[in-house]
Amino acid sequence: MLLRAIWQPTGWQAVADHALHDVTPVLFFLTWLVWDHGGLKWRDALWAVVPPLAYCGYAFARGAADGWYAYWFLNPEALNLTQLTASIVLLTAAFLIIAVTLVSIDRLLGGRRGVARAA
Repeated sequence: MLLRAIWQPTGWQAVADHALHDVTPVLFFLTWLVWDHGGLKWRDALWAVVPPLAYCGYAFARGAADGWYAYWFLNPEALNLTQLTASIVLLTAAFLIIAVTLVSIDRLLGGRRGVARAA
């Protein structure tokens, strides 16, 4: 949602963009909400950093190959090393914060249902 103002896709690209960025997160959250709770451990939140770090690797490899970077905040040609590092850290931290929040809610909901929580 933070990046909507910088790109307005049309046609099938708009359909794909909305499916990826609007529908998928809602479906994930609804699926997670109705699933059994209490089984997540704190260390499970660490897996949330894998997708953004993997995407950064992909973005840098693709950019090096063809010069195109999908996001300005991951463009090493436009940012210095400090800015680029800050972008990666903030992106990764955002995923981790969301994951920790979901694990916290999972453990809270699991506790209310009488599910044993493992450390």
